[in-house]
Amino acid sequence: MRKLYFVLCVLLFAAIGVQFYLAGIAAFTKPQTDSTFDAHKMNGMMIIPALSVLATIAAIIAKVPRKLIGLTILVAALIPVQILINTVGGRDNAHSSTGGVAVMGFHVINGLIIMLVARAALLGARQMMKARAEEPAATATGEPAQSPTGSVG
Repeated sequence: MRKLYFVLCVLLFAAIGVQFYLAGIAAFTKPQTDSTFDAHKMNGMMIIPALSVLATIAAIIAKVPRKLIGLTILVAALIPVQILINTVGGRDNAHSSTGGVAVMGFHVINGLIIMLVARAALLGARQMMKARAEEPAATATGEPAQSPTGSVG
């Protein structure tokens, strides 16, 4: 189950990278229409939250440290913040205002935060997988196995 958690974290991080790519494509598409950001919206409101929730479920079943569980679900929890920023910034209005554009800048910053949180979960999952791979070698040599946090256990 920990391997599944790791794979889901990889997919989640990749989906967030794709999200930035889709935003770039939409931002530079001319002329922009109502459907210009559809792929970006679909990925951000369906794929990323689904992967985050599935990875969280896998983490809970695999009994990974609570910190990793929290980081993994935090990705899904930050998605409504993205939607709120869009709403307050008036993204779907016909005309933008200076204040709305300033608020929309936080959409990118929150997206970066989401990516950093997903990266932290991915690095934690990778560290767990690495520690797990080293356990058989350590027990074969008679050394005590180390947990992902570095403590002997």
